[in-house]
Amino acid sequence: MFRGGQLSAPAIVTKDYAGFDEASNVDREGLSRLNVSVGRQRFAELIGYRPAQHAQHEADFDDTAIDRVIPHPVYATQGWVSVLNPGEQTDDQVRTLITEANARAAARHRPRA
Repeated sequence: MFRGGQLSAPAIVTKDYAGFDEASNVDREGLSRLNVSVGRQRFAELIGYRPAQHAQHEADFDDTAIDRVIPHPVYATQGWVSVLNPGEQTDDQVRTLITEANARAAARHRPRA
Protein backbone atom coordinates (compact mmCIF):
# COMPACT_ATOMS: atom_id res chain seq x y z
CA MET A 1 0.00 0.00 0.00
CA PHE A 2 2.37 2.68 -1.18
CA ARG A 3 1.23 6.19 -1.97
CA GLY A 4 3.77 8.81 -2.91
CA GLY A 5 6.60 6.70 -1.48
CA GLN A 6 4.89 6.31 1.91
CA LEU A 7 2.79 3.52 3.26
CA SER A 8 -0.85 4.40 3.72
CA ALA A 9 -2.82 3.62 6.85
CA PRO A 10 -4.66 1.49 8.04
CA ALA A 11 -4.82 -1.75 6.02
CA ILE A 12 -6.35 -5.20 6.39
CA VAL A 13 -4.48 -8.29 5.20
CA THR A 14 -6.46 -11.46 4.51
CA LYS A 15 -3.71 -13.79 3.29
CA ASP A 16 -0.01 -14.53 3.59
CA TYR A 17 2.39 -13.32 0.91
CA ALA A 18 4.82 -16.14 0.18
CA GLY A 19 8.46 -15.22 0.69
CA PHE A 20 7.60 -11.80 2.07
CA ASP A 21 4.95 -11.68 4.80
CA GLU A 22 4.12 -15.07 6.30
CA ALA A 23 4.99 -14.62 10.00
CA SER A 24 1.39 -14.05 11.13
CA ASN A 25 0.12 -17.15 9.32
CA VAL A 26 -2.94 -15.22 8.16
CA ASP A 27 -3.83 -18.09 5.85
CA ARG A 28 -5.39 -19.84 8.84
CA GLU A 29 -9.15 -20.05 8.44
CA GLY A 30 -11.11 -17.05 9.68
CA LEU A 31 -8.12 -14.76 10.24
CA SER A 32 -7.29 -11.29 9.06
CA ARG A 33 -4.69 -8.82 10.25
CA LEU A 34 -5.22 -5.13 10.82
CA ASN A 35 -2.09 -3.07 10.09
CA VAL A 36 -1.84 0.47 11.43
CA SER A 37 0.86 3.07 10.92
CA VAL A 38 1.24 4.66 14.35
CA GLY A 39 4.53 6.54 13.93
CA ARG A 40 7.74 6.21 15.89
CA GLN A 41 6.64 7.89 19.13
CA ARG A 42 3.31 6.07 19.43
CA PHE A 43 5.01 2.78 18.51
CA ALA A 44 7.43 3.25 21.42
CA GLU A 45 4.52 4.03 23.78
CA LEU A 46 2.62 0.91 22.69
CA ILE A 47 5.45 -1.57 22.31
CA GLY A 48 8.05 -0.33 24.78
CA TYR A 49 10.94 0.47 22.46
CA ARG A 50 11.60 2.59 19.36
CA PRO A 51 10.96 1.06 15.93
CA ALA A 52 14.68 1.22 15.07
CA GLN A 53 15.31 -1.22 17.95
CA HIS A 54 12.92 -3.87 16.64
CA ALA A 55 15.62 -6.27 15.44
CA GLN A 56 16.79 -6.73 19.04
CA HIS A 57 13.21 -7.46 20.23
CA GLU A 58 11.69 -9.36 17.32
CA ALA A 59 11.78 -12.71 19.16
CA ASP A 60 9.87 -11.17 22.11
CA PHE A 61 6.58 -11.28 20.19
CA ASP A 62 4.36 -14.02 18.85
CA ASP A 63 3.36 -12.84 15.37
CA THR A 64 0.51 -15.37 15.39
CA ALA A 65 -1.10 -14.08 18.62
CA ILE A 66 -4.75 -13.17 18.21
CA ASP A 67 -6.32 -9.96 19.55
CA ARG A 68 -3.04 -8.38 20.71
CA VAL A 69 -1.31 -5.22 19.51
CA ILE A 70 2.15 -6.28 18.34
CA PRO A 71 4.85 -4.85 16.09
CA HIS A 72 4.06 -5.42 12.42
CA PRO A 73 6.07 -8.46 11.30
CA VAL A 74 7.51 -6.64 8.27
CA TYR A 75 7.03 -2.90 8.83
CA ALA A 76 7.75 -2.51 12.56
CA THR A 77 10.85 -0.46 11.81
CA GLN A 78 8.63 2.06 10.00
CA GLY A 79 6.36 2.47 13.04
CA TRP A 80 3.59 0.01 12.14
CA VAL A 81 1.71 -2.27 14.53
CA SER A 82 -0.72 -5.05 13.77
CA VAL A 83 -3.54 -7.01 15.37
CA LEU A 84 -4.75 -10.41 14.25
CA ASN A 85 -8.54 -10.55 14.50
CA PRO A 86 -9.08 -7.50 16.72
CA GLY A 87 -11.61 -8.38 19.39
CA GLU A 88 -12.66 -7.78 22.94
CA GLN A 89 -9.14 -7.24 24.32
CA THR A 90 -8.10 -4.67 21.72
CA ASP A 91 -11.38 -3.14 20.53
CA ASP A 92 -11.09 0.27 22.20
CA GLN A 93 -7.36 0.52 21.57
CA VAL A 94 -7.73 -0.40 17.90
CA ARG A 95 -10.45 2.20 17.40
CA THR A 96 -8.18 4.85 18.93
CA LEU A 97 -5.21 3.76 16.79
CA ILE A 98 -7.27 3.89 13.59
CA THR A 99 -8.59 7.35 14.47
CA GLU A 100 -5.06 8.57 15.20
CA ALA A 101 -3.67 7.02 12.00
CA ASN A 102 -6.38 8.60 9.88
CA ALA A 103 -5.73 12.00 11.47
CA ARG A 104 -1.99 11.64 10.79
CA ALA A 105 -2.62 10.64 7.17
CA ALA A 106 -5.05 13.53 6.65
CA ALA A 107 -2.57 16.00 8.12
CA ARG A 108 0.15 14.67 5.82
CA HIS A 109 -2.00 15.26 2.74
CA ARG A 110 -3.61 18.52 3.79
CA PRO A 111 -2.70 21.47 1.53
CA ARG A 112 -0.18 23.78 3.15
CA ALA A 113 -0.99 27.46 3.44
